[in-house]
Amino acid sequence: NSQLRGLRVFFKFCAERDYIEGISIKLLKDDAELKEPYTDAELRKLLARPKSNRWAEYRSWAMINYLVATGNRARTIVNIKISDINFDENTIHLRAMKNRHQQFIPLSPALKEVLEEYLSAWKWEFDDYLFPTYTGEQANFDTSCVEVTSTQLASFENISEKSDSPSSCQRAKRQKGRS
Repeated sequence: NSQLRGLRVFFKFCAERDYIEGISIKLLKDDAELKEPYTDAELRKLLARPKSNRWAEYRSWAMINYLVATGNRARTIVNIKISDINFDENTIHLRAMKNRHQQFIPLSPALKEVLEEYLSAWKWEFDDYLFPTYTGEQANFDTSCVEVTSTQLASFENISEKSDSPSSCQRAKRQKGRS
């Protein structure tokens, strides 16, 4: 369908300039596949605390727990700062949403515990990103996906196989496999 969309734009461009007559291209309709839910064992493996104390693995563990607990988009997650989390009121302030609206979401007790443990493991400033790069800068969306998939590969591959469509994480994972 993405290729058909590109062709529609091109043909519309040509028709507007009277190079050709207008052509109607309809997108293909596909039946949505029913996705298989995760088993309890898969969820336990996915959310398990890392066995080592390497910072990247700890960050990936916290990020996966955050993803599962909130359902936020990855682009929203890489924009969250520590100052956006209010541990006293149990809320998370989302500033960078797809629809460009800000909103507050609840911070569950389980996620609060994970984030408190994660934050206790490294030195941070109040205005730092919650899931920064190793150098403390804002993570790149595709880079974060690759780091999570490589760190938690055995469990995170289940997400890639069960997701709805080829996401940016999956594309980044495939590109990493080619290099």
